[in-house]
Order: sequence, then structure tokens, then C-alpha cells
Amino acid sequence: MPSTRLLVPTLWLVVVLAAAPPALHAQRPSSRVWAEGSPALTTLGLGARAAVGVTFDRHVLTLRGTTTARTPGGETWDVGLLYGRTVTYGRFQLRGGTGVAVTGGRSYSRLLGDGDGTSFGPVIGFPLEGHVGWVLTAFAAVGIHAFADVNTEHPFGGIGVYLRLGRLR
Repeated sequence: MPSTRLLVPTLWLVVVLAAAPPALHAQRPSSRVWAEGSPALTTLGLGARAAVGVTFDRHVLTLRGTTTARTPGGETWDVGLLYGRTVTYGRFQLRGGTGVAVTGGRSYSRLLGDGDGTSFGPVIGFPLEGHVGWVLTAFAAVGIHAFADVNTEHPFGGIGVYLRLGRLR
């Protein structure tokens, strides 16, 4: 089952980040607010992802939206709230998270889409994310992220390159 193959590595990443030694974490207890966006290659073609979040200590709280189409609301989509952990070492940043989402759109008989598909209403999904990034300045970062949404109608996932803006250090 494709969704199980995504779930195990992502949960492993969250456990590793939660257990990382304190020496690898930023020692600044203040919160940092940011927004990010990215194009993505998804299981159903080109898509997009946008998120706003807050980082405090090693904790990350994110409100994200993803779509498997080039425009919001097309194909399969989700809007989710995720909790995760982050590790920062110099300018390098590693982050992972999971949460709960409202998912909707089109369902296909195959993971990569097949035929016209059928429309499905909002269902509960479980989003997963992993990020590897580089902080360029105190207010900008770039990186690569992988994401997935595990749900009962049509699980999907993708990988993309993001730009994050906000208070990052």
C-alpha cells in the first residue's frame, strides 16, 4: 500500500528530530513567524503548496494548503494544521511534522491518476512533511520539501523547492 510506505519514513523522521541532542538546536527561545510557498511535482502532476507557521524553540506549528493542480482547489487538495520539530545547525535546517487536514477533490483508481476520476467531498486526512533548508539571511531561506496526505479517498504526495520569508533567526 503506497500510503504505508510514506507513513513509516515520515514518522521515523519526526522521532529522530524529537530525540536530537540539544546541541544541534537553536538556543533562542523566542518565536519566529514565517510564510513559505512552492511549486511541486505531485503524484498527479504539477501542483503547489503554501504555508504559514511559527517556530518556538524546537517546535513548529504550521497551517498549510496543498493542491495537485497549478491553481488552488483543482484536482486533489488539503488544508491542514501540523505540529513538528526542527533541528538547526548553522545555516542548515531539518524539519518534519504531521497533523490533521480537511481533504477534497478528485479520487482516481490509481495513485498516479487514471481516467477522469470521481469527485469526493471533504474527508479527514493526515498530512506529513519533511524539509531540508538553508537559511540565506535572517529573513529568507530556500530548501527542498516532501509532503503527503494519507486519507481514505485518494492519498497524494509530492516534492518541491520552497522559498520561506519571515523572521527566521
